[in-house]
Amino acid sequence: MSTNPLDLEACDWSATPLGPRENWRPALEAIFTMMLASPFAMCATWGPEQTLLYNAAYVPFLGKRHPAALGQPIATVWSDVWTEIGPIIARVLKGESVSFTDLHLVMTRNGYDEDTWWTFAYSPLRDDGQVVGMIDIAMETTSGVVAAQQRDAVEAELRARNVALEQEVAARTEAGNRFATLVQHLPVGVCLFDSDGQALLSSPLYRQLLPDQPIPSRMTNPEEAERWLGFDAHGERLPPDRYPGARALRGELVTPGVEFLHRRVDGSETWFAVSGVPLMGGAGHVMGAIVMLNDIDHRKRALEAARIDAERVQLALSAGAIMGTWFWDIPTDRFTVDEAFATTFGLDPALGREGISLAQVVETVHPDDQAGLAKAIKEAIAQGSRYAHQYRVRRRDGRYYWIEANGRVDRDADGTPRCFPGVLIDVDERRTIEAERDRAIAELRALNDTLEQRVAERSAELMQAEEKLRQSQKMEAVGQLTGGMAHDFNNLLQAMSGCLQLIGRRAGHVAGVQKVLDSGHQAVDRGASMIRQLMAFSRRQSLQPEAFDVRDRLLGMRAFLDRALRADIRLEFDLESGLWPAMADPVQFELAVLNLATNARDAMTGAGQLVIGAGNRERTGQDGVQEAFVRVWVRDSGRGIAPATLDRVFEPFFTTKAVGQGTGLGLAQVYGFCQQSGGSATVESVEGQGTTVTLLLPRAGTVPAVAVDARPAMVDGGGASVLLVEDDPVVALVIVAALEELGYRVSRAANGEEALRRLRDGETADLLFSDVVMPGEVDGLALAEAARALLPDLAVVLTTGYSENRAGLKGFPVLSKPYRIEDLALTLREEIDRSARNQSCPMGFTFPCLKIG
Repeated sequence: MSTNPLDLEACDWSATPLGPRENWRPALEAIFTMMLASPFAMCATWGPEQTLLYNAAYVPFLGKRHPAALGQPIATVWSDVWTEIGPIIARVLKGESVSFTDLHLVMTRNGYDEDTWWTFAYSPLRDDGQVVGMIDIAMETTSGVVAAQQRDAVEAELRARNVALEQEVAARTEAGNRFATLVQHLPVGVCLFDSDGQALLSSPLYRQLLPDQPIPSRMTNPEEAERWLGFDAHGERLPPDRYPGARALRGELVTPGVEFLHRRVDGSETWFAVSGVPLMGGAGHVMGAIVMLNDIDHRKRALEAARIDAERVQLALSAGAIMGTWFWDIPTDRFTVDEAFATTFGLDPALGREGISLAQVVETVHPDDQAGLAKAIKEAIAQGSRYAHQYRVRRRDGRYYWIEANGRVDRDADGTPRCFPGVLIDVDERRTIEAERDRAIAELRALNDTLEQRVAERSAELMQAEEKLRQSQKMEAVGQLTGGMAHDFNNLLQAMSGCLQLIGRRAGHVAGVQKVLDSGHQAVDRGASMIRQLMAFSRRQSLQPEAFDVRDRLLGMRAFLDRALRADIRLEFDLESGLWPAMADPVQFELAVLNLATNARDAMTGAGQLVIGAGNRERTGQDGVQEAFVRVWVRDSGRGIAPATLDRVFEPFFTTKAVGQGTGLGLAQVYGFCQQSGGSATVESVEGQGTTVTLLLPRAGTVPAVAVDARPAMVDGGGASVLLVEDDPVVALVIVAALEELGYRVSRAANGEEALRRLRDGETADLLFSDVVMPGEVDGLALAEAARALLPDLAVVLTTGYSENRAGLKGFPVLSKPYRIEDLALTLREEIDRSARNQSCPMGFTFPCLKIG
């Protein structure tokens, strides 16, 4: 054996049943070579004795058994758990593949017994068609299972404490209500009546709220009664004998207060909440009643305004932040889902992404929501209508999250339900805000007979929650809009960019042409930059964070910033020594600094000063953990921002500039970039003294990588054939010209259905190049999967002008529009070469192709 316990490559196998390694069977040698190269924990057995082999990642599982376990029978190595795993391995040796998740085993590996949990995947190994051993990919899940058990115990303790607190709060509230009826000078209108309904005394506030007005329950004048409109919990009009005063004189306790709309003589209207408390004598008869009047006009009107605003916003939204998509073939009960859907539902990776049943999909739905979900699905299928339903699902972290599923049921010509496609929307934050709002409303209603100050405080909390909800829904609406704009606008940019590049290749040498082409390229780049800004603040642009040197980035922008500013603006840098590296998207960082610099320039009408600074910042987070950030600030000496508009500067499309001088997206992009990067953005300003915008970016834990110029060179197509699938005729014309310029033979299909039909009819192509988003039932991704299933060796490249999150699925290479011809040439050639290499790989082995010998 080797002297180094982890040097498995140098192990001497001659003393084991397997014999010297040079005499091994090729299949055994391939298995062992693959295991040594794998970062995952793997072991295998071979031969009649089932001799054990394993890789370095498997060594920690063995503990003190290593290295003696090498070349030993597996039953000897794992004798302490053989009762549990022996039958499993016996099944595998009969040709069955077996897997387990979180299997409990009591194991002795470090000199003592310990509880462990494992996730295994056993597969049989064959040589000349006979099962000669098995391979096991193992992962220890002990820490996760123990953490889940501890979490459940803590949650149970917290629930018990919460029940005790609720009981204590209820007891104190009841005591406060009783005490409030005895206090004459409460800031709630109070009036004491005898058993005949005659007022004995009233508080000053009661007389102020109702000067010369009788209480609702004792009105005898029809004109007076018509000015009081009382409503029950269902919004129905109450008759006078159901008013709180009349009920209290009959011995009923009326609380919480009944809502009344009072119309004064001058026509103005005010909302009141009226409560009634009977005064009982020693013999049990009613001696009188106390009526309490609470002014809820401000709260009532605020709630109504919030309800109207929420309805208007909801009507403007067709969907929110998409968290995944699904397609359900109803007759066969087979779901096809994307990776985002699987993550949202916490689906077992072993299920795959296709052919999943409805029962398997809804396993992670909260038990309390499953009945309602089943009913909603049944109604949608029966009625053939659009479908929208909110419920909770459990993700892999064990927590439940609120989602909204939106879809529709498509039917065949005879009315039979055929398919059910849809999308998932993240409503967890919205439901949290709505729950907080409902909780605040309930507390306000329960405390309507308490101090006016507390009512005002709760109203303020409610307004704040509603403002957060409106802002969240506004961002969702704008984000949905930008997602659709990106696809169409990037298609236009692709057509323009391709035309400019082709003109440059064919006529760029003509005098004066290159200057015009450069201007056109700049316009295309500005359009692409605007789309990236839109996607960034709406959180639909995938950032590419990396560690970078903030000082180098800022100083490297000096020449660019000097050109962007006016000559009468002095640019200075205030960079602290020992700056930490930041973890963010460096391109978006430079764009954010440029946006701030140009905003500062426009805010300085004359000569001024612009200071860009950076320093290290540490702070304590909400959970008490120390956090490290790089602080970057941009300070100008401009006119400043008015207090009335300071809170709105980060809103998308909000600008104080004249029409045509600003889009209102610059600061929104800055804010969205910081939030997505795990930091924050703030602004401070004093009118007449200037403005400072501060960015906090997380400190990077690694050293910034050295930048390498990786601009692709032009690669010739070599006469390869390409099937182009593009529904936009303008874009298609330009791409065909570019491909032919590169040396490809091109045929074009207008949609996915046409392309798939032509491939099935026998049309040959070296590569399929398709747009992702197309009309019809077969989009680019579905076409790529169907084509790859029909022709496994076909090279496939996708392109999209939509959000990056909608492409790059299932491992297909993706070009984001607008792209350059150089990138197109390199991507197509790499995919064709990859496909050619796969065709040359030997077949007939169930593992990835290995170079043996």
